[in-house]
Amino acid sequence: MPAIDQLRDKWVRAVATRKTQEDFWDESRAGLFLRVARSGSKTFYYSYRRPGPGPARERPKATLLLGKFAPDDPRPEVRFGLSDAVTAWRAASGKLAEGTDPKPAQAEPVPANTVPLPELNRQRLLDIFGERPILRGSFAEMAMDFLVLRAWVEKRRTRDDEQMLKRDLLPAWRDRPAEEIQEEDVVAVTDKIVLERGARVSANHVRLLASRIYNFAISRAKLRHNPAHLVKVAGGKAKARQRWLSDSEIKTLWFGLEKATVQLCCQIRLELILMQRPGEVAAMEWSEVGADRWWIIPGTKQISLGGDLIEVGTKNKLAHSVYLPSLAWEILELLRPVTGGGRFVVPSPKRADQPLWFTNKVLAKLAADLEMQPFTRHDLRRTGTTNLQRLGFDHLVDPVVNHQPRGVRASYNLWRFRDERRNAMEAWDFHLRSILGL
Repeated sequence: MPAIDQLRDKWVRAVATRKTQEDFWDESRAGLFLRVARSGSKTFYYSYRRPGPGPARERPKATLLLGKFAPDDPRPEVRFGLSDAVTAWRAASGKLAEGTDPKPAQAEPVPANTVPLPELNRQRLLDIFGERPILRGSFAEMAMDFLVLRAWVEKRRTRDDEQMLKRDLLPAWRDRPAEEIQEEDVVAVTDKIVLERGARVSANHVRLLASRIYNFAISRAKLRHNPAHLVKVAGGKAKARQRWLSDSEIKTLWFGLEKATVQLCCQIRLELILMQRPGEVAAMEWSEVGADRWWIIPGTKQISLGGDLIEVGTKNKLAHSVYLPSLAWEILELLRPVTGGGRFVVPSPKRADQPLWFTNKVLAKLAADLEMQPFTRHDLRRTGTTNLQRLGFDHLVDPVVNHQPRGVRASYNLWRFRDERRNAMEAWDFHLRSILGL
């Protein structure tokens, strides 16, 4: 969303956009913005957080219509310029400062051709779809049904789906009848992502999301055709990652981490040793670690992150036990006097009530500093599993990393190799020590 130092009459008269609509925010007047449509229509709004108890960031957002820009209209009751918008903004922000909502919540009648938002997760839906009514039979209605009835029910993390909807699919198809969207429309959306952002993998993820939305509508007998099913993204399918660290790279990384913070050093080393998913290691709690050196990862739990409660746990939502070999146990003993009184084994250095949470960008900078080829957190996991195969434990890789068997094996192969997994982790620990010269 573009930001302007201060909206001025001459600029407002001249501004235009090639997008369906674009918002321009006035940095000198908090919450005031101008929405410009491709048709030329210009409207002033005031965005704010509704008054109430608790921190402002936790209160619901609201948008107040101030007026449509029409400074030269001969009708006094219609004429509305920038000065009128500023006057209305001052009045609204003054009410808000006094603790009064300038736009009291009220139930408005829903037009016959629109779909009401469900009360559950209403604010979350408003953040994704905006305040414009959702037309019946539109792509937006179908996408909302998918989120409410499928994604939010079955998936733990849907942030990526919501972001792709807001950024790529809704701007292109929001109000279009879902049944009228064809293969060429899917091609246009994915080609735009590839050509403008060079993001072939993202383009394929967007296509897959569109396909899942249409398949869900088909399963509920609302549609008969999925236009995204057979579309191929420009440039072909991205290759699966096969990066894993060599013995020399493991040694370089291990000792290079001594220059990093204690928290970052310990967490990356634990991810390499234990081979579990980054989010599982990050959210490790002292209460989950037993004196017998087994770490029990719960299938699901909630943690605080950035002021929000998020659900974490294992990917398949099944509790998983991980043996802690001597290298991992030594790291925990090093941390215990420092963080043992709190909840998390590796807490954030800024907030002890939440875990250390970092992205692959941190590893990219670390790799550059150590003059290594770039690698991701999942590559650390792949490094451990590949070395297990080198050591002759190929049949134990899935039980160690909590990959569940499928098909008939899922019904009959119920032995989870507890003793064997401990032996495999101790063998990996011994091999890792030999690589490091410890």
